[in-house]
Amino acid sequence: MRAAGVTLDVPIEIDVGAHRCGAVPGAPAVALARQIAACRNLRFAGLQAYQVQHSTCAKSPTGARPIARAVGQVQATTRMLAAAGIPCDTVTGGGTGSYMFEAASSAYHELQAGSYIFMDADYARNEWTESGIPQFEHSLFVWTTVDEHAAPERAVVDAGLKASSVDSGMPRVADYSDIDYVKASDEHGVLQLTGLRASGRRQAEAHSRALRSDRESLRLVRVHPQRPGRGAVADHRARRGVVAAVTSPAVRA
Repeated sequence: MRAAGVTLDVPIEIDVGAHRCGAVPGAPAVALARQIAACRNLRFAGLQAYQVQHSTCAKSPTGARPIARAVGQVQATTRMLAAAGIPCDTVTGGGTGSYMFEAASSAYHELQAGSYIFMDADYARNEWTESGIPQFEHSLFVWTTVDEHAAPERAVVDAGLKASSVDSGMPRVADYSDIDYVKASDEHGVLQLTGLRASGRRQAEAHSRALRSDRESLRLVRVHPQRPGRGAVADHRARRGVVAAVTSPAVRA
């Protein structure tokens, strides 16, 4: 890099509670920033401070406490950097489930919210009322077909673990609050019914963060309910039918 006259920007990740990677906030992070600043072809570019364990907060007061601790660690580290004469131009972090707390703190320059584009069922379980911020809506669904309805209180659909992840809870049946998705196997899911006759159903993704690789291109397809075999490319705000994720170049309904 020195021979080519290149200066590389190097941010430091600090561990603000996720405990999976990152430097310890405060003095250890500042010491690492000093080492970066001492290198002729490196520039300290700021802090990465993502509190992943509390990116889904069921209630605002409960969720605010761990985020407040993370914000405190960020602010303490930036103050120590300033005292050491090391500029910190960017602090990045936050997520879809907690961004309202990071935004209100004024400690972050950039928020990393991304799942709001699809808004999976896990994030939709959050209580947003107290924040005063409008709640994001679902834009990605999995269209399922009922395979079996042998018992009045139960139906089996053809969408299981291969269609939706369950690491953050079960999927939610869209538009029907009295139907619960209660069990998932590889290729099937079990619905618990309450006074409704089973038919074709769609479900909100339980956890859309695991749907795609960052290296995959993504195309959104709107499937018209009147003519399910006919698909048309549409944006993620389509209100009718189901919006499904497919990879390029082929479009698959």
